Amino acid sequence: MDLYVSWRSKVSVKHPDLAVCVGVVEDTIVERSNAEINELRNEVETAVINEHHIETLKENPTIRAYRDFYWRLGVDPTKTRPSGEALLRRILRSRGIPSISTVVDAYNLASLSTMIPISGFDRDLLNDRYK
Repeated sequence: MDLYVSWRSKVSVKHPDLAVCVGVVEDTIVERSNAEINELRNEVETAVINEHHIETLKENPTIRAYRDFYWRLGVDPTKTRPSGEALLRRILRSRGIPSISTVVDAYNLASLSTMIPISGFDRDLLNDRYK
């Protein structure tokens, strides 16, 4: 499978170290929920609650790096938070994260664990240009 990812030259000049990682997951069974993902959610939530405190989040090096990057893009990260931070704040405020499906829940948990924004797309629903 060939996949082409690009951004405007203006972005490359302003952010020469910007990189993207793409992975393809095939033959996946998508369920509304299952016991395994629920157990993983409990483990991840417990781990991040024990590791992080809402008062010191902006001092976390990964969160700080994404916030600084958002500022450089002209996005206010206090209004539009990087997804890892947004998910972590939900957990620390005892609101939990919504359960969407096993696939979405899995990459949300990965994002929550690493503080790295992760997105997923259904290849069959993408415009032909992106397949």
